[in-house]
Amino acid sequence: MTWTTAPLKDDVEPTGRPEVSLRLSSTAPDGNVFAFLSDVAPDGTVRIHTDGRLRLALRSTRRAPYDVLGTPWHRGNAEDAEAMPEGRAERVDFDMLPLSSVVPAGHRLRVTVTGADVRESDRTEVSPAPVYTVHREPARASSVVLPVAR
Repeated sequence: MTWTTAPLKDDVEPTGRPEVSLRLSSTAPDGNVFAFLSDVAPDGTVRIHTDGRLRLALRSTRRAPYDVLGTPWHRGNAEDAEAMPEGRAERVDFDMLPLSSVVPAGHRLRVTVTGADVRESDRTEVSPAPVYTVHREPARASSVVLPVAR
């Protein structure tokens, strides 16, 4: 699933850790969800600025034992694993890697949510592939918070 802005009227400087909050349902009890923040140039060239990933069975957040600057923290221990309930929307929160870059006026910002990343080296093929649904209705809204310096 992809969301793309209109062309930017001014330069925008995303700086910090973007946070992803999805209402997501899945046909599988586990899997990975990825989010990418990209810059789309007027000629259609796409450049990924940052990305984030979460294993769905380890989606529960905890209070971090150290300062994580208010971002969602996932302990990731085996005893924290909880299967996704098939077909029921769950809140899934995670952050992307920190960034600081300038997206020039005339470019577009794009957020893509997917279940795979070709760069992932440790992946297990699952058959049938899970189907994710990102819920967008007001009662189950999903969002991305993008910190911007200017």
